[in-house]
Amino acid sequence: MTLTTTQRVVADELLSKLGSHSVTLLSGAGGTGKTFTLTRAFDGYKVLYLAPTHAAVDVLKGMGSEADTFKTCHSVTGWFPTGFRKVSLDVFNTHDVVVVDESSMLEERMTNKLIELCQLSNTPLIFSGDHCQLPSVEDNFNVFDMEYPMLELSENMRFANTSGGIAKVAETMRHKINNGVNAAFRIPDLDEWTDVTTLSITQWRSSIKEAYLNDADFVVLAADHESLRQVRKLIAGDAYLFSAGQVVRCLDTHSKFKNGQQDVVAEASEPFEELHDWALKSDRIYAARPKWLPLEEWGSGLVAFNYQTVVFESGETVKVPADALTATKMKNLSKKLNRKAVKTKQFDLSCLATVHSSQGRSFDTVYIHTSSVLVRAGLYKMHGAGRNHNRLVYVACSRARNELILVQY
Repeated sequence: MTLTTTQRVVADELLSKLGSHSVTLLSGAGGTGKTFTLTRAFDGYKVLYLAPTHAAVDVLKGMGSEADTFKTCHSVTGWFPTGFRKVSLDVFNTHDVVVVDESSMLEERMTNKLIELCQLSNTPLIFSGDHCQLPSVEDNFNVFDMEYPMLELSENMRFANTSGGIAKVAETMRHKINNGVNAAFRIPDLDEWTDVTTLSITQWRSSIKEAYLNDADFVVLAADHESLRQVRKLIAGDAYLFSAGQVVRCLDTHSKFKNGQQDVVAEASEPFEELHDWALKSDRIYAARPKWLPLEEWGSGLVAFNYQTVVFESGETVKVPADALTATKMKNLSKKLNRKAVKTKQFDLSCLATVHSSQGRSFDTVYIHTSSVLVRAGLYKMHGAGRNHNRLVYVACSRARNELILVQY
């Protein structure tokens, strides 16, 4: 596979940055070949590939060469919740160029730290991504709003085998984003397209269940985790409990799993209860009883948690919350008490994802949870009004390779 004319022009421009501490932005929609262009441009050079998440790093590993290095942005910058620890510049000094993929997900302080480290090591830095995707969850920052030279790829190869509906929806949303059009999304006329389908809510649910039972390459995208739990209950029978054979994805990073890592459930226990005594710390932490904590438990200092033990095919065993109340307790206590005292281990079916966490991934079929994605949510009104809602719709629809399925209410 060779570079297109446009990709070759971009590749030559990227090569001209070697030997400097320049910062370059490379933007393009999913399917325009950004990573392919980068790997071809720097073939024969040592590249430090970085990404905001472990899942994105794993995608990069399949594209680069053995001479390249693949890490998360957090690992090379010394990131810590309260700041950055001092790090060595060796990993930057020993590479010819640094490429950061899925850059739209970076928060501002991480972006500035990467720029600082590359300037200190005199290493060229390239932020690659899609300027139309969602900004950082942390601070609503988008690296592509920075005033650095930007190269752009526009020819999309992802939708070459579709009837054009997915590409048309994505193109429409990109136009709205680029031109500041905040009009609400409307499901267009689909008569001429076979790759975009609208179903009744009953048909939509049945289609998801069938895809799940047939191990199809699909995902259900929603704007929030609560909407995903509704879908999870529909296809798996319970919003929290796991069962053997399910393919799941880790939603946080801890000693046994990385954020985004997938595994298969080998065994799952029945739910069981454990009591945790946190009375020694409660006096200085709480001024009043938390609303979710029963009065009798508040007086005793004992909090009941319902767990499920899950054994994965990888051999790892974890204890996860078995119901919504336990998940809430774990989340609240981990914030109020020592963060390590009640460490949340969250997993969900790999076929379910929030729109934000789906960035950088693609699937044969994408089901859109219409009520949370296409209806403008309060979160996206607060941060940039319709601008970020347009980005939400764009990201959701452009994850599909072959088929996009919406709900027609």
